[in-house]
Amino acid sequence: MKSKGFTLIELLVVVAIIGILATVVLASLGSARSRARDAKRITELKQIQNALELYYLDNNSYPVANAVADCNANTTLAPLVSGGYVPSLPTENTLPFCINYYSQGGSAWTCNGENRGLFSYAFFFALENPNTSLTQTISNSSGFTHCIVGPRL
Repeated sequence: MKSKGFTLIELLVVVAIIGILATVVLASLGSARSRARDAKRITELKQIQNALELYYLDNNSYPVANAVADCNANTTLAPLVSGGYVPSLPTENTLPFCINYYSQGGSAWTCNGENRGLFSYAFFFALENPNTSLTQTISNSSGFTHCIVGPRL
């Protein structure tokens, strides 16, 4: 009498196929997660940008930043939180995924080919997926890959 069931080889083939499919799914989930984190970073920056404009309307100036400081947004932009313009600032505070904020002033850094000194403020930051069209790009040696600028002076 012949027993019904699967052979060991058939079971191994099925397990291998399931393993390959699981690997493909997990790899695509990782990519989606990094894109989601990038979208969150950009959304936070847009909220801060709106808060800066409200701050400017009330104070007739933007918060002043040091000429050179890495990851300075949480300290420099603290008046936005204390003034009630935003509930909190982004918590990522390590390079390269922190936010570098500059207020008016000259710099060798450029945003999309224009000196950041031409703008009332500029944010420099990095994204996990540098190939995005949501922000402008920069080139420097600090690890920041993207920028958002305020109004022209």
